[in-house]
Amino acid sequence: MRFRRGMARRAGAAKIGGVNELTDEMARSLTSMNSDRAATLALEALAFLAVRQETFERFADLSGLDPATVSARAAEVEFLVSVLDFILADEQLLLDFCENGSSDPRALHVARHVLGGP
Repeated sequence: MRFRRGMARRAGAAKIGGVNELTDEMARSLTSMNSDRAATLALEALAFLAVRQETFERFADLSGLDPATVSARAAEVEFLVSVLDFILADEQLLLDFCENGSSDPRALHVARHVLGGP
């Protein structure tokens, strides 16, 4: 789904996927996502994975990277996209991350789009 600037104006009535209403603040946050903010969110997601040893090991195995390589690649946009893809692929992991960091799951989808395109 594409986010439009007009969404912020209609936030009280706007729905994403017909499920949840957006508050004005959430709508502005989602529509104002830039690459710096998206990268920061991806790095927060990586830190979240790093403290969950089993989950981090699964991510490292799936990505074919060892912990030292993960650290070295943390500044690469393609790597950050892979972190977001990993979290977005597991609904419970996504919800845990969002509850832990007070993020909206939609923000991760938007960040992934901003960093990696459609």
